[in-house]
Amino acid sequence: MTDSNDIAAAKSARATTATADFAAFGSWPAAAAVARNRRARKPTLAAALRQAAKAGAKVSGAVLDPSGRVELRFGEQGTGDAKPDDLDQWIAKHHASHAKGH
Repeated sequence: MTDSNDIAAAKSARATTATADFAAFGSWPAAAAVARNRRARKPTLAAALRQAAKAGAKVSGAVLDPSGRVELRFGEQGTGDAKPDDLDQWIAKHHASHAKGH
């Protein structure tokens, strides 16, 4: 049978080896394996808009695909040549009536 001194010495030797491995690699090998298997995050609309603003680009539109892809359109927002539809006319009428204090 082994006595408690032998068990304590074995535990101490394992702890010293693990600490030496940690110092040699700079991180735990198991943690590095988990980090490599991590799936990349999908870009968000908010992150794409922040990046465009940081670059000084004026965003005129954005499209989100069902696959998670974000597409930004840059430049001026429409030329004003488009004919107003019923919704545009209703919105203009609604804003005009509320501006008068309706």
